[in-house]
Formats: sequence, C-alpha cells, structure tokens
Amino acid sequence: MQGAGTHAAPGYPQTLASYTTYLAQGRRLAPASVKQAVQAIKSVHGVAGHSLSSTWAAKVTRAHTRQWAQEGNREKQVSAFSLEELRALLEVTQGRAGLRDSALLLGITGMFRRSELTSLLIQDLCITEKGFEMYLAVSKTD
Repeated sequence: MQGAGTHAAPGYPQTLASYTTYLAQGRRLAPASVKQAVQAIKSVHGVAGHSLSSTWAAKVTRAHTRQWAQEGNREKQVSAFSLEELRALLEVTQGRAGLRDSALLLGITGMFRRSELTSLLIQDLCITEKGFEMYLAVSKTD
C-alpha cells in the first residue's frame, strides 16, 4: 500500500484506517488477523519512537467484527485434549526427550507458567482415574 501515495513511517491514523479497511474488506481477513496487523504496525511505530493513534482503525475493526459475525463466520478454535488423548500422547513419549515432551504437554493442558513447569519434580506428579494431580510448592499467585 506504500506505493499508493503513502509513506511507511511515521504513518497517519487515516492511512492505518484505510489499510485496516483494505484488510477487512479487500482481503477478507478474519477480525483477529486484522487486529494483529494493526498491532504489528503500532509496535513498529513504537520501536521507531513514533506514536500512531489507532482509534479510527479500531472503529473499522469493530464494524468488521460485527459484519463478520452477522455473516455467520466464527473464529476457528482448536478442540481441547480429552483425557484419553492426553494419556495416549504421554504413553508414546520415551527417554529424556519424552520426559520433556510430557512436561510440555502437561504445561499446555494445565496452563502452567514456565517457572511452575521448571520447578516440577517427578514425585510431584500422580496419575489418577480422573486425570493428573500435581503438587506445586510455589506459584506466582501465592
């Protein structure tokens, strides 16, 4: 879009809104993708020491989000792991890499912080019929 009589940075709020409209209507991107593009542009401006208001772009994005939903579109979501799927994944992991992969899977499904995962010991884990029980000695929210 820079070739259309605009310049890269510092940008103008009107240019950002125009580009947001192009992404939403011209490219038919999902609202989350449009928001991500706007945030990336704002981030680049911030790093370069420029400020860029996104008020107009936010209005365009809100309108696009409403229209997107009215057309019956939905954001794609990944289904959650079932306990059986998680157990099957944990059973095939082997060795040190398998132990690491198991910890990562537990961290993802349990939504643990990195510090919580790194403090886990083997004796802190217990597999029960209902799932996993973990003992965390210290947590950020304590």
